[in-house]
Amino acid sequence: LCACRHLVKNGFRNITIFEASSRIGGLWHYEADPSYPNALYKNLKTNLHRSVMFFPDLCFEHECKDNNPHNTVILRYIHYYAEHFDLNKYIMFHHKVVKIIPPDFDKDDHSLF
Repeated sequence: LCACRHLVKNGFRNITIFEASSRIGGLWHYEADPSYPNALYKNLKTNLHRSVMFFPDLCFEHECKDNNPHNTVILRYIHYYAEHFDLNKYIMFHHKVVKIIPPDFDKDDHSLF
C-alpha cells in the first residue's frame, strides 16, 4: 500500500496490487475459525513501539494510546491508510501471485514500464 501511495503521488496511475484474499490487511486479520490459517493470535500486540508501526505520511497515534498496539489497531490503520489515499481502486482481490518473471531487457521488452 505504501509503495502504491507513493507511485500515485508521483503521477503513476496504471498500478495493480494483487491480493490473494478478499480483503486488505494480510496477516493482521484474526479469524476465530480454527480452519483459518491465522498468523497471529486473538490478543496479539506488536512487539514494536507505536511510533514505528505507522507510515510517516499518515499519523494514527490519536487512535492508539497503547505503546504496543493490538493487532486490531494495526488492521484498522491499514484500512484507514488505503481509504485515506484512495488506494482500494488499485487492488485486485482474489489474485494470488504464484510466479514473477522479470522482463528480458536484452530483447527490449519494456512492456511493464
